[in-house]
Formats: sequence, C-alpha cells, structure tokens
Amino acid sequence: MSNGGDGPRIMGAREWLLLGALMLVYLATRFWKIEHFPIYFFCDEAIQAVLGRDLVLHHLHNAQGTFLPTYFLNLRNWNLSLSIYIHAITATLFGVSITVTRGTSIVVGALAPVAAALTLRRIFAARLWWTAPLVMATLPAWFLHSRTAFETAMATAFYACFLLAYLLYRMESPRWLPLVFVAGAATAYAYTNGQGLVAFTGLALLAVDFRYHLRVIRDNRRVVAASLVLAALLAVPYLRFRLIDHPGAVASQLRDLNSYWVEDIPLARKLAMYGTRYLEGLSPRYWFRDDPKRPVRHRVYGRGHLPLFLAPFMALGLGACLWRWRSPPHRTVLIAVLAVPFSPAIVDILITRVLAMMVPATLLAVLGAELVWRRVSRWVPGRRARVALGAALAVALTADAAALARYCVRGGPTWFTDYGLYGMQWGARQLFGAIREELEAHPRLKIIAPHTWANNPDAFVRFFLTPKQRARVALFDPRSHQDQLIPFDPAVLYVLGGEEYNHLCHDPKIVCSQPLRILRYPDGRPGFVFLHLAYSEAAPKLFAAEEAERRRPRIDRIEVHGEQWVVQHPLLDIGGARDAFDGDPATVARSARLNPALWVVRFPSPRPVAGVELALWSPNYEIDLQAVGTDGSWEETRRRFHDLPGEPVVRLFLQRPVPDAVEIRLTIRKIDGDDFVHLRELTVLHRGKAPSRPE
Repeated sequence: MSNGGDGPRIMGAREWLLLGALMLVYLATRFWKIEHFPIYFFCDEAIQAVLGRDLVLHHLHNAQGTFLPTYFLNLRNWNLSLSIYIHAITATLFGVSITVTRGTSIVVGALAPVAAALTLRRIFAARLWWTAPLVMATLPAWFLHSRTAFETAMATAFYACFLLAYLLYRMESPRWLPLVFVAGAATAYAYTNGQGLVAFTGLALLAVDFRYHLRVIRDNRRVVAASLVLAALLAVPYLRFRLIDHPGAVASQLRDLNSYWVEDIPLARKLAMYGTRYLEGLSPRYWFRDDPKRPVRHRVYGRGHLPLFLAPFMALGLGACLWRWRSPPHRTVLIAVLAVPFSPAIVDILITRVLAMMVPATLLAVLGAELVWRRVSRWVPGRRARVALGAALAVALTADAAALARYCVRGGPTWFTDYGLYGMQWGARQLFGAIREELEAHPRLKIIAPHTWANNPDAFVRFFLTPKQRARVALFDPRSHQDQLIPFDPAVLYVLGGEEYNHLCHDPKIVCSQPLRILRYPDGRPGFVFLHLAYSEAAPKLFAAEEAERRRPRIDRIEVHGEQWVVQHPLLDIGGARDAFDGDPATVARSARLNPALWVVRFPSPRPVAGVELALWSPNYEIDLQAVGTDGSWEETRRRFHDLPGEPVVRLFLQRPVPDAVEIRLTIRKIDGDDFVHLRELTVLHRGKAPSRPE
C-alpha cells in the first residue's frame, strides 16, 4: 500500500489501479441511497438541472435572452454559472432526476480526492498519498455536501485541481501554467465565493513565488504569452457580466445576504467584524465541534465539520508546513488554509461558503499521518509487513467512511424535527411524486399546493413535472384564504402542510373535507395533506368583522432625532412603524394588504417641510403628499413613479414648502402587483437643509 517516498514521481499502472479502486470505494459512499440523504432535495439543487435544461431548450440563451450567459438568475441573485452548463450536458443526456442531478455533482466533486491524491503523490512524494480519497470520505461536512447538487461542491473540486495545477507548474514544468488558469477560472465561475478564494490564493502565490515567475517569463515566453491570452479569454465573460450585463449584481447580492459590508457603519467597525468572522473560519472550534446554532440542513448531528480523530494528524501536518514554510508546496497548503475564509467573512461563515477547506484539511491530515507512518514503518520489518499495515489502514478508513454513511442515511431523517421552511424543507421528492401520481390517475384534476414550506418551490414544479402537468398545478399561500375571501374551487384538490392543515381546519371560516391522502414526515407527523376546501356559511360575516378591524388605523409614538413623533399607520404584517424611521433601509414596514397605505406624521413642534424621501420596494407607485401648517392650511402634491430600478429611493417635493408644518399625510398606492405596500424608510426634507434623518 505504500509507494516509498523516494521513488519516481511519475505514477505507474499499479498506482493508477490502486487510485481507481479507492475512488470506487469513495464513490460508493457518495452514491449509496443518494435520493434519501440528505433527506431534503433543496430548491437550489433543482434549479441547477432546470436552468441547464432550459439553456439547451432555448438554444443557449437564458430566460432574459442573453446568449451564453455568464451567470444565471437564481430567484433574486445572479449567482449560478459554470455548474449550469455542466448540468445542461447531463440533463440533456440522461434526463432530469434527483439521481442525475446529484450524481453530476458527485462525479465532478470526485475531482477533489483525485487531485488531492495526485498532489500528495507527485508533489510531496508521500507514501500515504493513496489515502486521500478515503480521508475525504470520512469528512462529515464533505459527505453531506458532496452528495448534494450545491455548486459549492464543484467549486471545491476545481479548487483542488487549481492547487495541483499550480504545484505542477511550480515544481515540475511551466507548461502546466495554462491548466492553472483554466482550473482557477473554473473555481471562480463555479461558485461566487470562488472568486475571492482564487484571487487571494493567486495573489499570495504570485507574491511568494515572484522570483520563480520572473524566471519563467524570461525563459518560457511562448508558454507565458499563450497562458496570458488564455487568461484574458477566460476573463471576458466575467467582464461582460460586471461591466455590461449587470454591473450592480454584486452589491445587490451582498444586500440580499444582509452583509454588514454594505451597511452604513464606520469602516473601522466593518474591519473589526471582518476580522472576527475571518478568525472564526480558521478556528478549530468551528471545524471540529457540532454547534446547535448552525442551520440544521448543513449539520451532521453530533459531528463537527471535520472528524475529531483526524485533528492530531492535521495538527502534525500544519506543524510540518509551518516548519518547512520555505518549501513551495508546504507554503501553498498554508496559503490555501488562509484563503478559504477570505471571501465568506464579508457576510458570515457558513460551511457552504468555506467548504473548500476540505482540500487543505485532507492534505494536512495525510501529511501529518505521513510523519507518523515513517516513524512506525521503521519498526515494521519487511515489505510484506508494511503492505499489511497499509492494508489495515485502508480497511480502517474504509470502515469509518462506511460507518459515517450508515449513520447519516439511517439516522439523518430524524436528527431534526423541524421539517418546514426554517428547518429541513423536507418533502420535494415525496410531495411532487404524489402530485404526479394524482395527475396521472385523474386526467382532468387540478392541484393547488402550498409555497410556504420551501424557499423556491416553483423550481420543484419545473423539475418534477412535465409541461402538461405543470399547467394543472398552481402554488398558493393557504393563509391568504384566511385573510380575505378568495373562493375555493370545489373541483380542485388542495394540498396543505401539516401545521397549515391544523391551523386552517380550526378556523371557523373554513370547512375542510376528510383528508384524501396524507404524506407523513419521517417522525410520523402529518407533513402534507391532500383535501378539498370550502368556506363556512358564517365566513362572510366573519370576514366583514375582520376587515373592519384590519382597516382601523394604528397609532405609535416614535423617537426620531431626539423627538417624539406621533405616527398613524396602517396595520403592518412585517416590521413595525419605527422601522420606517430608523435610518436603515434594510428594515421594512409592510402594510397588511392595505393598498393604498396611509401614513400620518404629527410633529411635536412646527417645522419647515419641503418634501419627503422614501425608500420603497416595487417599481410602480402613485404617491400623494400633504403638509398641514399651524393655521390648518396645507400644500399637497401627487406624483406617479414608473419602472423604478432595484430597491428604489424617490423624492417627492411640494410645490411650495410649508414653513410651519405640524403634520404630513402620505398616501402610497402601489400601481400593480399585490396589495402589500412596503416602506423601508421615510425621511422628511426641509427647505435649504440637509435631509432630516433619525439617529
């Protein structure tokens, strides 16, 4: 099982066969019951195959009509790229299914253990190079995420290839330089965090190996020139996206992720927050301990992201790399460790964002084990005994990998019992499998299913159903039928989540039929209920009473700029009135289906009012503003806004400022869409003064 670290670095046929055999073991742990663990099939997995299939169907155009798009829109963000093109190939060849979608990610992800093994064999000449696939098979975080179709797994694999390619370029031949750029670009395009990962790693390697690069430029001009041309071509799609197609996409995504980096706070505080998060991404506590506060979808219950039994070997490997930091291969591993949290720290450290740590962690573990192996092998006489010891090591690692797989597949369904939106989001395969069966059994049946249990259930409709079946399925929010009288169709089969079923069927306004079909959560509780719905005879009167109460104005006292303002506002279902005056456009006050929404602000003392600045949500509004003076006279204005971009901020000015206003009345009417009116921020503007913003 050992190679003997002083042998030739070109691998022989036996070594390739050994690597192939161990990769079969690794792939067996990935593909075993692939549809059953993780127990969820997430919308971010489904959208990969859906967009890939659509790309082919639309002749390499995305939904917006762009030919060969650099990035694809995933709900609100442009954050999918290379993975869509890869899934387009497999979806076209093998169809759209969970096995194909996850299998595509597994096969591409298998490049990670292969690249790690080759790095250890060809660059470090490690005798235990062949253990890399088995070591990666024992990593809990990698086991979970490499079995999903999350694009972060592909990025991790491409990063492993990037490190291998660079070390081949650095230690063997400059002819590997083109592969460095290809693997680096693949990492950057596979996952948005890959951009920072490759940038940090690349700049660090450029600096520490600067003399070597100069020597390569001097002695291998053709290779360097060709590589730079290749790098420029690889950068063109990204430059097109950033400069032409969607220049504001990065800032928009950071806002959507609630990144502190785009908040209006001092730079020193941002740097302190960044430093805290960056160090968290390097902390052994983060990597080796299970934290109940982590999102349950990304946890292996009771296990850290990395197995504790590998910690001593990783520590030895880290010590060896620090001791030999002048060695290019060893310092490259150190740079990789430091690079992983660089980009995620701009938002928060989550395992999906730092999954690339699996690569240097594997290298460190094997390098540490190598030190132990060399000491132990001195005490083991004869080659056969050393081979037997290596076989025992292989069996032990394989057994641990198999035990991890068994633990996850058998125990995973009941580790966590929150199966809804904020938990596991369980049920895509089960729900849409049942919907498909009902549609096939009843050719004229229409089904309405809830959209409240998953982030983007529309992706599942497109993933699991044929175009004809999709025409007979709709998504809805069951709560909307409780808030307003929306007639139920007696010919439609409705689906409710378990909690929604209990909630709706105890509402005196709604009559539920006997369940026609129940899909149960893994713990036995009702997960999805198929039934017919109708309103009770008392529903109209109950709705009328609720509507009267809903339209009653609410009044709050809010401190703004050190003063107490009296604010009359509509009933809100998201946020509070103070969120419209807190100076933070990320917070929002949303009317509870009241359109137009009337806001009245009464000041504690007269003041000049020239207009208002509003941070809104949607693109089209009609807004009335009225300012009332101390004598009861007023000035008013009305304006329509159309096609406002992004998260719009508008200003509305009176024709003549009111010098002694005691009250303003603001009516915001959303012109199209639903009846929820969002107000992110309201700022009173004074004549000849800077905008009055709350502290």
